[in-house]
Amino acid sequence: MATIPNESRENLEVSPRFEIRADNRRFPGLTETIIHRMEPDVTRDLPTIGFFQRCFYRTTVPRYVLSKNNAHKPDFAQIRINLTQQNAPKTGFSLSKLKQTKYILAIVVIIIVVAAAVTAVFFLPKASALKVDVGAGPRIRFLGFNVNNITDVRVRQALAYAVDRDSINTNVFLGLATPIYSMIPPSMPYSQPVFKTKYGAAPNVTLAQNLLKAAGYNSSSNGKLYIDLWYNSDGHYGDTEPSVALVVKTSLEKTGMITVSLKSEPWAAYRGDLAKGHFPFYLLGWYPDYLDADDYAAPFYGTSGAIGQGSFYSNATMDNWLKLEAGTTVESFRAGNFTNIQNKSAVDVPYIPLWQASADIEYKSDITGVYLHPVSFKYFVMSKPGATQINVGTTDSVVCLDPACAYDYYSIEVINQVFDTLLVYSPTNATLLPGLATQVPTVANGGISPDARDYTYHLRQGVKFTDGTPFNATVMKWSIERAMGLGDPGPKGCSGSTCNPYYGGGNYAGSAGFLLFDSANLGKVNYANGHNDNITIIDNYTIKFHLNQATAFFNEIMAFSVAAPVSMSAYKYTAPATIPPDDKSHIVGTGPYMVSDYSLDKQAVLVKNPNYYLPGIYSGYGISTIPVLSQITITHYSDATGLKNALVSGQIDMAYRTLNPTDVKSLQP
Repeated sequence: MATIPNESRENLEVSPRFEIRADNRRFPGLTETIIHRMEPDVTRDLPTIGFFQRCFYRTTVPRYVLSKNNAHKPDFAQIRINLTQQNAPKTGFSLSKLKQTKYILAIVVIIIVVAAAVTAVFFLPKASALKVDVGAGPRIRFLGFNVNNITDVRVRQALAYAVDRDSINTNVFLGLATPIYSMIPPSMPYSQPVFKTKYGAAPNVTLAQNLLKAAGYNSSSNGKLYIDLWYNSDGHYGDTEPSVALVVKTSLEKTGMITVSLKSEPWAAYRGDLAKGHFPFYLLGWYPDYLDADDYAAPFYGTSGAIGQGSFYSNATMDNWLKLEAGTTVESFRAGNFTNIQNKSAVDVPYIPLWQASADIEYKSDITGVYLHPVSFKYFVMSKPGATQINVGTTDSVVCLDPACAYDYYSIEVINQVFDTLLVYSPTNATLLPGLATQVPTVANGGISPDARDYTYHLRQGVKFTDGTPFNATVMKWSIERAMGLGDPGPKGCSGSTCNPYYGGGNYAGSAGFLLFDSANLGKVNYANGHNDNITIIDNYTIKFHLNQATAFFNEIMAFSVAAPVSMSAYKYTAPATIPPDDKSHIVGTGPYMVSDYSLDKQAVLVKNPNYYLPGIYSGYGISTIPVLSQITITHYSDATGLKNALVSGQIDMAYRTLNPTDVKSLQP
């Protein structure tokens, strides 16, 4: 029997603990901690599945010494297990009897039970030590058709009947995803489950077969529909993509009239081939640029946007509805147009919406103020009793920390801690609040003109960047023009003076600058001087944006990271403008935190901005001041397994993006 003393846990000695009456070098394996046989007087670092790694077996004083596995961080540094060899008792119970199978098995069972008890009591994290929050994120996943290839709408409708969303959610994502029935997900305004209404929530094989028969297909080998389903092969959407493709294939082939061939490419080739129209049928995902229903509709159903999505869908009526919904702030009018858009999408089926990806975060249970925000994760509202800092782990990588070039989730996540925008979001939802502007422009307060083409922002006075330079209307105009200029390659096929001399290239080639000059309808900068005449400085603290076309979601674009003002002293507006991603001296904003240390794919350290201009912005939400914590240290991990182990062992306080579904489920109580 093992006894556990209550003294210091730094080195735990268990003696005479396990009375093994014969020398047994396989003892560590019986505890399910060490999985290699030991030789006498040898110290080895062994592959382990438990909490101890280094093992020393000694023969002069029979003992196993198990030293801690740092990946798990147990309470003690070491356990010593002394083996005593006793004489046979006078009752005649001989040593040879212990060699009988039944006694050996009994000893093994006792050892395993005791070892499991020690592990459970002292080493495994208590269920209450960690919390797991899971909710719907803004990203959606869908199937797309090249309508120039799959021309018969009856075929597209048949596949909409046959696809099995619940199987994807259950078998691949373990219930962590949300099936969706519109490209506008249910978390967004105006969303209507039009695909559920028309095709049902569950697969309807019979109706799928009827449509396929009407389109000329049957179950014979010569009469089947043969189709290639393409998916990404190098983890752009995580490790689950092959499994998703297989579930889709299986559900469609249940009709008995379809044969699906699975094909894949790495992302670099995939995105290009998609836009070239090489894929008849494919899996794709979407993360919104601005939190408005338009960004789940126009890029897919508008003629120009659909080219980039690989569907090449084009319909004049749909284009008109999109123009109408974007051109008004009247909610009822927008709602009517979005109803028309979604109903027609379910009839024409250029895409089949599948699921809304879940957002999840795992963290120590004493951390408060953790919100799965629909737009951006906010570290600056979190707190931990008795602590001034927390350690966060992630598998994401930064691409660029310049607001003018960042167009990936993790880069934007860090930017949102360091840079403020004219408008910001509430800590819990997508409600817009004044940030660097003193109010949210509306028609009622005169900030938006009646035709929704002029937006006027009044700026806060006395705000300074973390390098000490002032923020004003001149800086705001320059920052927006800089983001537009650096992200605009110029007309297709341009040469010489017809090209944009301000184009940044490199990371700026994939920037979000187009949201300003295209989606926001501000137009491009003048290539001769880099300015945009649609942006007017009224006075030092008032700026007006004139839009070429009414845009109902312009405020939302002004809350996106690409519209964040930057210090004119720290940044350039001449090509090439690329700043090394690890040059923290050029990460200068007006936000709650500033970057004190940064190393690409290793670590980012965010420290409190002592001169933050708006610490009480969230006082109405019960958060008296931000940032609450003085420091956030974000460490990069190469894979989800390492991230999970770091959280379980206590090396980090929080894991945010991205754990595998099985890891998320295993951490849930």
